[in-house]
Amino acid sequence: MTTATATIAAPKTLIIQRATQPQSIAETLELAKVSVTGYHYRVDFGLGVIPRIHHVAKDKTCSCDLVKNCPAIHAVAAYLKAGGERAADPPPGYFVTKPARCPQCGAPTHVDTRLSSSIRGIGWTCEKLGSVHYWNTRGDILRENFRVQPWLFPPAVIRNGQYMKAWDGIQPGDKVLYEGLRRMDVASSMDGFAYGYLPENFVPLE
Repeated sequence: MTTATATIAAPKTLIIQRATQPQSIAETLELAKVSVTGYHYRVDFGLGVIPRIHHVAKDKTCSCDLVKNCPAIHAVAAYLKAGGERAADPPPGYFVTKPARCPQCGAPTHVDTRLSSSIRGIGWTCEKLGSVHYWNTRGDILRENFRVQPWLFPPAVIRNGQYMKAWDGIQPGDKVLYEGLRRMDVASSMDGFAYGYLPENFVPLE
């Protein structure tokens, strides 16, 4: 078997293997199969490419170690240019792919499926402090979510003669039917629980 190695961004490589002859990146892109899976694009390069399956986010990053330099990104661009279906936008704080660099310290990151979930997306660790900076980042995201949308259940009020859910909070003149429940209040009440800080314990933003 002949093996061709196409270097994209040293020292990372995409290995292309074919039984008869080396295949170029251009030929590989032409044969790539792109589909939408959840919030990302799934690129299948076939049996002759290692890694075969790539997941590309809407921010033009790939799940493989090539990140922003992966040919799978060009495959997705060609797919969209040809009228392919577009992936849905992920909810705030959802990692479709791992970050190229740790948001906390800037160190390289690696996928850690033990930290992945349907709510948080791809789990990752950094080379400096492992999962510590992952959870620090999750905490930053959670605090920002609390700031943008503080209500788990909004107040129910009569405002200007009409019943409404007061996502903007209780205003002067509102007749309060239900005072609502803030996300931070729930988090504070769970301080003594082992998993109280995990995002999956809260209702995701709509």
